[in-house]
Amino acid sequence: MFTDAFASLPVGRNDELRILNVGCGLGFLSCVSAEFYKNARITGIDTFEHASLRRSSPKRAKENARILGFSDRIDFNKGDVFRFTPVEKFDIIISNLVFHNFGKIRFKVYSRL
Repeated sequence: MFTDAFASLPVGRNDELRILNVGCGLGFLSCVSAEFYKNARITGIDTFEHASLRRSSPKRAKENARILGFSDRIDFNKGDVFRFTPVEKFDIIISNLVFHNFGKIRFKVYSRL
């Protein structure tokens, strides 16, 4: 499903992209992105405080990326998307249900990013 969504975007698989993964958790979607976009650099942010992934942490996400061979292109950081101030511009912003879980305040996040 994610690869179909990526394929529908107006960017190439080999483009040098900057991707932001909001609510990256254990890094699954970041790794899927790195697999699809061969030259992308991915930044994952998460509070790592959600009950659904109690044992998630930047360390575990980094280990997952290392195991899959993407650690050189993915960086995971602890942070709150409401306080996150990007120092660079991103070509693609992705999330796996995190924006949906914010309810109406998700529009504040949309406008910030």
